[in-house]
Amino acid sequence: MWLEREHKYVRKSLRTKNKITALERGKSYYLELHSNIQQGKTYFSITTKEGVEMYVKYREKDLKAGLIVPGRLSTIVTHLDHWLTFIKKDTKIRDLARTDCEGYYHFRTNKDKKGKIASLTTVINEQSTINAMMKYLYRQNEVYIDGFDFKKLPRVDRGDEDIRRACFRPDEIGAIETALLEHAAQAAKNLDDEDNFKQFITCYYFLIAMKTGLRTGEQRQLTWADVSWT
Repeated sequence: MWLEREHKYVRKSLRTKNKITALERGKSYYLELHSNIQQGKTYFSITTKEGVEMYVKYREKDLKAGLIVPGRLSTIVTHLDHWLTFIKKDTKIRDLARTDCEGYYHFRTNKDKKGKIASLTTVINEQSTINAMMKYLYRQNEVYIDGFDFKKLPRVDRGDEDIRRACFRPDEIGAIETALLEHAAQAAKNLDDEDNFKQFITCYYFLIAMKTGLRTGEQRQLTWADVSWT
């Protein structure tokens, strides 16, 4: 049977020499195949590499629509490149089972050619990207599963890291303060200029915010009489 969409012939052994049985099986296979075609399903499986390319093109549309940033798309590509190294690029994606990525964590936490080891957080993020791709391909009728059952990983304690990212280090605060004071001093040379005046006010607005931790609404209620520098 010729498949117009895939430009290939389907050949299937009926595994019988009995004519009547062969006709019955042939009819059954034909009806099943025709039903799948009507549902948009393909008969021949694409490779894992083709599946990744298909998903990346889909996410590129999100980038053009402003739903994701270029850095996010780059991260997705990197995550899926690591998965292709693990699963192999020429594997028929429709042949994959939910358990086929149970060893992914061990693969990523072994040293690569450059001697690098992926962190727990990196592996968790990669597994999330991989399953997001599988869900998309499942909706497109390219796979039989909507994700992999990855090995359950320990929870990442993000406490200290989140605090560090949310706060500036003392040296960073010092650098910011120095830069703001320099900009303010430069603007103060001619406060009759509207742009210089705005720059001067903005610099001190940020300095006060940095030193006091006041909320925006609270700070906007301040007057210069409320502020003193020591």
